[in-house]
Amino acid sequence: MGAWANYVCVRDGEHTVLSNKLGAYELLEISMMGPEVTRRYLERWEHEFGRDNWLSDALTDGGLLVDWDRNVLIAFTVHRSPQVRAAWLENAARTWPGWQVRWAYDGNGDLARHAGADVTAIRTEFEESDLLYGVEQPWTSPDPTCLVTIADTAAYALTPLAPRPWEAGPGMLAQLRDADRVTCCDFVPRAGLHLDPTTRTAGLWTTIDPLDGLTERWPARWPDWTLRLWDDRHAEQSARCMPGVTVPDADPGECRRLLAKSVVQAWSVFVAEDVDVNLADVHPEPEIREHLLEPPSWYSVMRHAGVGRTDLSAVHRVLTGEDLAHPVYHRRR
Repeated sequence: MGAWANYVCVRDGEHTVLSNKLGAYELLEISMMGPEVTRRYLERWEHEFGRDNWLSDALTDGGLLVDWDRNVLIAFTVHRSPQVRAAWLENAARTWPGWQVRWAYDGNGDLARHAGADVTAIRTEFEESDLLYGVEQPWTSPDPTCLVTIADTAAYALTPLAPRPWEAGPGMLAQLRDADRVTCCDFVPRAGLHLDPTTRTAGLWTTIDPLDGLTERWPARWPDWTLRLWDDRHAEQSARCMPGVTVPDADPGECRRLLAKSVVQAWSVFVAEDVDVNLADVHPEPEIREHLLEPPSWYSVMRHAGVGRTDLSAVHRVLTGEDLAHPVYHRRR
C-alpha cells in the first residue's frame, strides 16, 4: 500500500522525475509553504533517493510539477477533500507570488504534457467494465461523492460504490437506481456528470479524481457521444440540470481553515526550533528515532527542509488571518 506521486522539476529546459511512495498525501501541504521550502524539500529528496522514471496513472495517486524556468506550479492528489483543494488553489499563489498555480485535471497527463514528456508512456490500459456499481453494498452506505444529472429531468447522488461513472459508458443510464435519485444537491461533490441523451452530449467536471486520459478513451467507451470537459466549473452542470438541483459552493473560510489545520499537522513536528524534542515525544525509543532519521527517509527529508516557526506561522496567517506565533506540535499527555 502507498500513495505514490510523481515529483517533476523543470529547469533549464530539462525535466527530472522523483517518485515518492507516500508523496500524494502531503504534496499540497508541502507546496503551500512556498518555493524556497519546496525547493529544499525536492533537492533533499533527490539527494537521498535519486531520480526515477515516470510512474504510470495506475500507480500514482498524485503529482507535483515545479517549472522553475516559467514559474508554473501544477498539482493533483486524490487524498484531499474538495474543500482543501479549493483552498490550495485559491491561496497557493499568495505563497508563490508571480507564479501560475494550476490543477492537473488529467493527472499525470497534464504534468507530462507540460514537461514535454511522452504522455503515452505513462498511460495505463484500464480494465474496462460496463458496470456502474462496482462493489457490493456495505452495511452502512457511504456519503455521496458524485452528482449525475440527466437533461432537465432527473438527478442522482452517487456514492463511491459507483466510482467514476463516466468510465461505465452509456449503459450506465439503465443502471441508475431510484434509491439514488435526488431533487436537490445537499453535499459538496467531488465530481459531476451531466448527460443529454437527446443530443448525445456529456459534460464532466471534477475536483479530485484525475481523468487519466479519458478524452483518449472516450470515443471507444461512449460511441457517438460528445464530451465537454468543464475542469472544476460545477456551475456548468447547475445551469443545465433540473430545477432545484444546484451544486453548492464550499464555504471559503471553512476551506482555508481545513487546509491550515492540515499544513500545521504536516509540518509542526519538524519545525526546526523544536524538532528534536518533538521527535523524542513521538518516538521515545532512541533506536527507532535514529532508524527513522537515517537517510534515505521521509523523516530526514522533512527535517532538512528547514521549516521554522516563522515560516509555518506566515502560511497559517495567509490562510486564516490569525497569528500563530508558535505553531508547536501537540504533544501527548
